[in-house]
Amino acid sequence: MSGGPAQRPDPAAPLTQRVFAALADGAVHSGEALAATAGVTRSAVWKAIETLRADGLAIEAATNRGYRLAASCEALDAAALRAALSPQAAPRRSCAGTSPRSPATSRESSPRGATG
Repeated sequence: MSGGPAQRPDPAAPLTQRVFAALADGAVHSGEALAATAGVTRSAVWKAIETLRADGLAIEAATNRGYRLAASCEALDAAALRAALSPQAAPRRSCAGTSPRSPATSRESSPRGATG
């Protein structure tokens, strides 16, 4: 069960990133559908969900329905971020990471007042 069109996750990306990209639309996605899309087991999806939760992402789960982000959001695109940097920032471009496991990324992208 999944709602609306989801972002197409990069098949080479780590599973946590692919699950996050699929959930980014805020719709409910079943573990079965997430697993089928990623080519993994539902258990692997559950582990990825738990990793994302441990990283501070609020993910809701409903029995017999699926998972969804508590608030929809847009996944960061490293290529788009690098392209948007000014030429003066070029020497520092390699420092701009977009990993969902980056504590700085999690803190800076969290809504104000949220703890994590």
